[in-house]
Amino acid sequence: MTEEEKRGATFVLPLATIIETGNHIAQAAKERYECAKRLVHIIQKALDKESPWAQFSEQAELWTDDELHKLIPNGQSKRLSV
Repeated sequence: MTEEEKRGATFVLPLATIIETGNHIAQAAKERYECAKRLVHIIQKALDKESPWAQFSEQAELWTDDELHKLIPNGQSKRLSV
């Protein structure tokens, strides 16, 4: 993450990631409280829009059909390859 942050990346923390991370923390054998505190700290940064974190809603334009199609290689979008 440090290298990406140096490049100016924006980090987004989707709700599913928060839920799954919470589940993993709950099942951890040790240091659950410490891990949970670190997760809450990251969530707070995202809620406060503290760089490099962003609220997911700020990234909504990345989820349009046009933007998602940019992620799919041309052949795959035409079902020509896997």
